Amino acid sequence: MKSRGFTILEVTVSITVLAVIAAVLAPTISGVADAYAATQRVGRATDGAAFAMDRLVRAIREIPERDSSTELAIAECGEGVLRLSDVWEVRLVGGDLVETPAGGEPSLLCSGVDRLVIEPLAADGRTVTDAATAHVLRVGLIAGVFEILSIGMPRLMMTP
Repeated sequence: MKSRGFTILEVTVSITVLAVIAAVLAPTISGVADAYAATQRVGRATDGAAFAMDRLVRAIREIPERDSSTELAIAECGEGVLRLSDVWEVRLVGGDLVETPAGGEPSLLCSGVDRLVIEPLAADGRTVTDAATAHVLRVGLIAGVFEILSIGMPRLMMTP
């Protein structure tokens, strides 16, 4: 009489072979999952920093003049801060880049920022100058392992 099932030995060997295959593949699958998670974290951080940089450069482009003169209405400019005379500002607080519009509530532009540097440059684009007479503002944002650099040219200084 012929049996139609598996013997206990066949089942044991099958389970053992599957266990060995799973043990070999587990570190690979775990590594792929970790790499995916790290890629997602870096992507979110990059998107946040790029958004903050875009917002800063747009704000620099729109800096108003000071009291009907040819000077920019910049009250403070430098390491971790850009503040205009009308009280609009972007400031690095802890690791958060916070924007505060004139008369408004602060809002988070980006978190995880290590350093924000804003340098006012003269018309030649190289010489550091007074913020009120700057033709170009160089902006550097460092967040984690990457650095984003850009320049902003206030429209007031672009007109002859």
